[in-house]
Amino acid sequence: MIDPELEPFLKVWNAAWSVLPAGATPRERRILFEYIADDMALPRPEGIRTSARFVPSGDRLVTVRVDRFEAAGNQPCLVYMHGGAWMQGSPMTHADITMRIAAANRQTVVSVDYALAPEHPFPQAVHECRDVLVWARERAGELEIDPGLIAVGGDSAGANLAAAAAIALRGTPHAPVAQLLVYPCVHFEMSFPSYEENAGAPLLQTRGMPAVNAMYCPNEADRKNPLAAPLHAGSHAGLPPAFIAVAEKRPASRRRLCLRREAPCRGSSRGDRRRPGPHPRLSARNGLLRSVARKPCADVPLAGRPLRSCPVKPMTPTIPRLEFAFTIRADVGRALTGGASRNGERLHIEITGGSVEGPRLTGRIAAGGSDWPLVRPDGASRVNACYTIVASDGTPIMVRNEGIRVSSAEVLARLRAGEAVDPSEFYFRTTPVFEAPDGPHGWLNESVFVANVCRSGGEVVVDVYRVT
Repeated sequence: MIDPELEPFLKVWNAAWSVLPAGATPRERRILFEYIADDMALPRPEGIRTSARFVPSGDRLVTVRVDRFEAAGNQPCLVYMHGGAWMQGSPMTHADITMRIAAANRQTVVSVDYALAPEHPFPQAVHECRDVLVWARERAGELEIDPGLIAVGGDSAGANLAAAAAIALRGTPHAPVAQLLVYPCVHFEMSFPSYEENAGAPLLQTRGMPAVNAMYCPNEADRKNPLAAPLHAGSHAGLPPAFIAVAEKRPASRRRLCLRREAPCRGSSRGDRRRPGPHPRLSARNGLLRSVARKPCADVPLAGRPLRSCPVKPMTPTIPRLEFAFTIRADVGRALTGGASRNGERLHIEITGGSVEGPRLTGRIAAGGSDWPLVRPDGASRVNACYTIVASDGTPIMVRNEGIRVSSAEVLARLRAGEAVDPSEFYFRTTPVFEAPDGPHGWLNESVFVANVCRSGGEVVVDVYRVT
């Protein structure tokens, strides 16, 4: 039984495809698919920056779509191959999927516009996906990704290409660290019971599969090649861990379960998500994933970093991460003291100006601010600063910055003398709070911030990070 939750989706999906005339060519299917995907796409998530790159592979330049979560520093990366029976689909038809993966995991997703059949039969698409994985690792610095945390994944035919690329790169420095295989096609045999049980299933029927398989692998001998049919690999030892999602009502569900069973006995670890009926959050769209119920996601470990999956019940909360926001460089005067008290020595340090630069905020520090640190008897200092940032558009932003500095007595003396002291010689962290009027800087009122602080002569440098 198909989950009733999918019925509205299937009604819209079937109506959209009903305009395709009998005998339509793959090119005509591709054009219609682009329109349908655009019409049914989920909203673009916040915080994603999209760009395009071109990757040389043989005599072609392969276009890749790069969806990056807007945060500083190197990120994990997923190289993703779209579904579409090897002959339709593109990074654009799957853009809402790849953007939502990037947003949910705070990572980069590289989506591959690989060569399509029948114009480009096996093995060209496999070679292009392999070459993109190699390119991603070699260009990790340019892409701002962690070269040691590049995974490969895809859905349906795209999952087939992902698994094949992992086999092609097994044992090389460019091998991915993990696989995300969403109802992958792993061989071409149609003798499993699920082909009869689900012959008329929504979205994918068995009657069209022989023609599709022939477009991709016109040479029957190639259909036993592990790069076309990963289940036929003589061994799966040395392959990266795989998360395999199985759609129960798809004709090829049994062959995916075979891959699950083969993986442990042939040397590769794997995870699985299978439950009666469609997934509560994801539905199949001829190789596409779309959110239906929009239930909360939980983290499933993937090679040391979380990968978003959607189990029935929420799991542990996401660990907060830090997003670099901007750097404050405050000009300060000499410390004035009125002497010690029972609580310690209270100092007054005038803030005379400075600058603010970074991806989220630029501006200057207005004169007239003050820092009133309390140097405790044990030598640690409690910082209590208040001053004003004037943003580049003229908006005044109030700053209250409290924190702690811990150092030896010798380092403290050098700091008070205005020397440049290596930050590794002391601990200095603060929790700045910003108050801005509504408008372009209102986001400062809606987040928690932490900062790393160091002193260099008459300048205090505060690197501010937003807790995400």
